[in-house]
Amino acid sequence: MAILADNNAYLKIDNVVVNAYFKRVRIEPSAVEIDVTGGSGATDVQRVAGLNDTSITITLQYDTTSLQSYVQHIARGQVVEIEYGPESNVSGKPRHVQSFLIMSAAPSEQNVQKDEVVFEIQGSGAAAASVDMFAGGVYS
Repeated sequence: MAILADNNAYLKIDNVVVNAYFKRVRIEPSAVEIDVTGGSGATDVQRVAGLNDTSITITLQYDTTSLQSYVQHIARGQVVEIEYGPESNVSGKPRHVQSFLIMSAAPSEQNVQKDEVVFEIQGSGAAAASVDMFAGGVYS
């Protein structure tokens, strides 16, 4: 059985490849539920799927020599295109491309332990994915 090595992710934010700073990526597709319960004597809630949504959480290393190449692309409040390939950007592998509204991009807390400082980035889908790996999107 082949398993995901989890160390070859391809990650591009606003046309800047940030693989070298990649620590963690979590992409979460979801759907809003709509309560359609109706009728006299209903005893159970009935639901249907509403609008789809996608959120993303990314953790990037804070690289002091390269910070200026990517920091302006993760600023809060802007909409950026993010491309994510969990198995790299190799032909036939899953690919997700979507615009996300950057909600936050705070550096992690520094403390006496001298943990590595990273950026934890959160975004909400600002438009439908142009390539959706959850719908079979792959690299060609």
